[in-house]
Amino acid sequence: MTSTRRILRLGVASGLLAGDLLGAADKSGMAKAIEQSRNLLDQALQLYPGTAVAVAVGDRIVWSTAYGFSDVDRQRPVSRATQFRIYEVAMPLTAAAMAKLAEQGRVDVDAPLRRYLPELPEATPAVTLRALGGHLAGVRDLAEGEEVAAPCGAARSTARALPPRLFVRPPGLGFSVSRYGYLLLSAALESATGRSFPELLNETVSGPAGMGSTMIDDPRRFLPGRTLFYERGWFGLLRAARAVEPGCRWGAGGLLSTTEDLVRFGASLLRGELLRRETRELLFVPQRTRAGAQTGYGLGWHVENDSRGRRYLWHGGRGIGGRAAIVLVPHARLVAVMLSNIEGERLDEHARRIASFFLAAEEDSGGPPDVLRAFSPSRPFPIFADRAMPAPGE
Repeated sequence: MTSTRRILRLGVASGLLAGDLLGAADKSGMAKAIEQSRNLLDQALQLYPGTAVAVAVGDRIVWSTAYGFSDVDRQRPVSRATQFRIYEVAMPLTAAAMAKLAEQGRVDVDAPLRRYLPELPEATPAVTLRALGGHLAGVRDLAEGEEVAAPCGAARSTARALPPRLFVRPPGLGFSVSRYGYLLLSAALESATGRSFPELLNETVSGPAGMGSTMIDDPRRFLPGRTLFYERGWFGLLRAARAVEPGCRWGAGGLLSTTEDLVRFGASLLRGELLRRETRELLFVPQRTRAGAQTGYGLGWHVENDSRGRRYLWHGGRGIGGRAAIVLVPHARLVAVMLSNIEGERLDEHARRIASFFLAAEEDSGGPPDVLRAFSPSRPFPIFADRAMPAPGE
């Protein structure tokens, strides 16, 4: 066993290097879900140098913990406050910011993009902000190994320097995840408000939700809470990740955050604190193609219903030095988040299973009536047990 493997096993075996935040979990009958989650992670976390997990149900965070190391060489442990790269999990935050601005009358989601970015070529298709947010604008994605050029002073200036021929298919023809599309959306929101993307995100989403550790990933800024980032080289050996600047992606995947910040975001969204109910439905209802086919994606969220009509929302993110997953179960007001400092495999699956443990515990403990009506313990939790959460390009 390599020394790195021994270090990681020690971090998992000791369990909670930063200690668990249990909230009122034991009193609410969720001790079993926590035990199941710990057992799962004890078996799985050799894949990751450092990982953090948090779960919120209703109005509280019921479990938050951290495993492994944010700096393997120095054996600096991950904590509940460690900042990770969240990559495409930034998209739900960007879509929520757009929806809030629309609610305030400061942006029109059905206006053409060139209303806000007139510097784009005149031949730019008449795509709308809604189409960009729903990945229906016909914009290509970042190619394998392609990065947005740095330095990046603002989302709008980054958009001006994007490569030509981004629009590769007619708008509305089909669903295709595009990080370039969300970068253009970030730039349009800047133009519409006259505020920088970090400022408007803080004003509309992260500030109201209490997300004090969510920010643009600027490698030149000293952040004591930011993890180091890792990748695997030859023969799967752990090494420091290549130097990249994800912050240049802005709302398409350029954010750092923590598990507790992200569960606060999801919980605030489900409680109706960030957006009015009718505005929130803009995010949660699947968009349709020109032909009327549902895409399975709203605005910033993959949306799925199981055979009993229960709705689940999720988003994954992955890139150099990080992987992220967020899962919402609206009828139970449940949010589960898992973050890692390596582009590891199966993290999405682990997040789904943890969410399923807590949903079952909520039902077993005699949870809210809407949970009891929606969930039967005699049936599996199919959306988490059977489905993968693909990241762009998968």
